[in-house]
Amino acid sequence: MTPNEPTKRSIRLTPDDPEIGWTPYAWLVWLIPFGAEVFGSRPTPLVVGLATFTLVAFLALYFRGFWVRGRQLRLITATIFAIGVFWSPVSPMAFTFYIYAAAFVGQCVRPPRSYLVLAGMALWAAVEGWLLGQPIGFIIPPVLFILIIGGINVHYCEVSRSNARSRLAQEEIEQLAIAAERERIGRDLHDLLGQSLSVVSLKAQLARRKLDSEPGSARRELEEIEATAREALREVRRAVAGYRHAQIGTELVKARVALDSAGIELDVRTSPYDLSPESETILAMALREAATNIVRHARADRCRIRSRVEGDEYWLEVEDDGVGIQGPPDSGLRGMRERLEGAGGSLDISPARFASQGTLLRARLPLQRVEPTSPEASRELA
Repeated sequence: MTPNEPTKRSIRLTPDDPEIGWTPYAWLVWLIPFGAEVFGSRPTPLVVGLATFTLVAFLALYFRGFWVRGRQLRLITATIFAIGVFWSPVSPMAFTFYIYAAAFVGQCVRPPRSYLVLAGMALWAAVEGWLLGQPIGFIIPPVLFILIIGGINVHYCEVSRSNARSRLAQEEIEQLAIAAERERIGRDLHDLLGQSLSVVSLKAQLARRKLDSEPGSARRELEEIEATAREALREVRRAVAGYRHAQIGTELVKARVALDSAGIELDVRTSPYDLSPESETILAMALREAATNIVRHARADRCRIRSRVEGDEYWLEVEDDGVGIQGPPDSGLRGMRERLEGAGGSLDISPARFASQGTLLRARLPLQRVEPTSPEASRELA
């Protein structure tokens, strides 16, 4: 294979979805009772052949079910259930196919119809077991597993759909915000540079006409062009600094959306503040990094965000009841600490106070701007 030749895509049995992961392979454990019952009872060659064909066909249907939706998945679910109906007179353990079919119901049928389908499956399993003369100990497990596993998967599928809608809504909000920001930047740059560039163009034309006949006047025009260009450059730099200004209120809204999407309860209490744009940007970025870490790594159920003024400092605290920080701080936390210390503040990391486990991040900054203490920090703020 040459270096420029594209590599072949590997064949996957399940989609590359972190919400699915390796779990489909683990659920194949339900096939063990059926296989042990059929192959362990000295079956005839016909039964062995039918059982082998059934298992191969089931595995094809099972893994295909993770790739399709709608009508195709409903057909696969019905076929798997039919396999259970076919084998139930031969083996009581064939109810395992009912469980697989029930697990797919949540993906192809929405509530409340999905619960009706599960109830119908459970009723069929009970009536079939009674007609086949099975003892009550063989009838109850299929009914319970169909209802429990099917119900859990219906709930899980609804949560996944809700999370997908939340992510889509958040992406749409971000796209609208980006479009609005682009329009604002375009208007600002037009207002800032339109008049200045018009003046520069006009004075350049005057200087060119006076260059030979009135060199002194042409020199003054060139000096005015230079002054106008310098002032325009200063205005552009001030505008760019404003674009870089992140706000704590905006980051709180984003944090609430992200935490809600992850199923994390958020409690916020904030106080008014008097911060320079540079200090507020640093604290807003710290809040963004803390919320992102909680969503990605903390596995938390609750989060608290507090801000207050103590003396001449503004304190921002982000606390969760997750698993705590594992190992040394990552690059995000190190960058957060460096930005705070470069502006005269600090970052403290300690165990959570409102829960038995978790993390408390406490960021502190002076209310008034403190000049950076290092050339690197000066260049960053410039």
